[in-house]
Amino acid sequence: MEKVVEFASYNDMKNAIDKLDGTELSGRKIKLTEDRKKHR
Repeated sequence: MEKVVEFASYNDMKNAIDKLDGTELSGRKIKLTEDRKKHR
């Protein structure tokens, strides 16, 4: 399953990746990546 999340700022996105990538939520492993195609 794949979901998309938009953040208010680039720093917010980087912080979420740093803190949450590889963690578990409701028994599922979370993988966060930056969508570089849309980076402004």
